[in-house]
Amino acid sequence: MTDVMVENIIAYSKIANELNIEKIAEKLPDFNYNPDKFLGLTLKLEKPDVAVLILKNGKTVLTGAKKREDIENAFVTIMDKIEGIDIKLKKTPTIVIQNIIASIDLKKELNLELISKELSSENIEYKPERLPGLVFKINENGASSLIFNNGKIVFTGFLAIEEITDAVEIIKEKLSSVGVL
Repeated sequence: MTDVMVENIIAYSKIANELNIEKIAEKLPDFNYNPDKFLGLTLKLEKPDVAVLILKNGKTVLTGAKKREDIENAFVTIMDKIEGIDIKLKKTPTIVIQNIIASIDLKKELNLELISKELSSENIEYKPERLPGLVFKINENGASSLIFNNGKIVFTGFLAIEEITDAVEIIKEKLSSVGVL
């Protein structure tokens, strides 16, 4: 089994119907607010290590997490800080995973030209003059992988780790079928 390394989880939630972000920025100096550059708040948490964007409409986006638990802990931290200055938030906002980016290393050189020719289909795109990797579209929802000749593969557009694990097996099976793995 090849180890899947989660690089980044992007998630969002609607923590309120409307937020007074000016008040939050004024009362909580660790939240950054520069309306000339971005009309929302930004915050960099260290534990868990995530970046946060908070909009006036209550939508809150987190990026940089490596585990679902980090996402949940970050939302608790953010909500505790905001509720600490008497701003009402939703009791249990739904957290939605928007994208999981992960990678694996097959630890083997891959002949992308051969893979492209042997597996030619609508699911594969290889244009080395534009991109040094082969794009393998995994599903109709936009999830795909980027396969490099050094054996590293990046996965993006997935909503669950299990989907990535399944994609790894599909790719390994396809690569084995053309004799490169």
